Amino acid sequence: MAVTVPPAPPLPEEALREVYAYPDPARPPDEQNQYSDAGRLAIKGKAIAKMAFMDIMSVRVPARELTEPWINEYLEDFANRTVISYRWLQRVQCPQHVDRHSPAEIRRLFYTYVGAVGTAHPYTVVKQWFLRLMPAY
Repeated sequence: MAVTVPPAPPLPEEALREVYAYPDPARPPDEQNQYSDAGRLAIKGKAIAKMAFMDIMSVRVPARELTEPWINEYLEDFANRTVISYRWLQRVQCPQHVDRHSPAEIRRLFYTYVGAVGTAHPYTVVKQWFLRLMPAY
């Protein structure tokens, strides 16, 4: 039976441009565009993703099993599956020397998208999105 992936939360065009373009550290952030710094979005996204993940798992998994290594491993697997399920890697524009399939690039892409969602929407949108994704995995 095929697994249906729920739609990802929508993002404005300026956010999508930042998510799918490889970050250029030499480019100064555009102060008029809240999405213009992919590095900031990725840092924010990692914090939001971990918080949403912990909120969900705290009712699904016994507390003694919610260790930092378990959380990190499961969240990394969740990020990988999410990026692959949405076929986001095909949209990334990056330099030739960057391996778009590397674990680091997959995590960067996932956390940048989550950070953009967290900028555009309330936290509950991220949590509900994760809840809809988790049964698929």
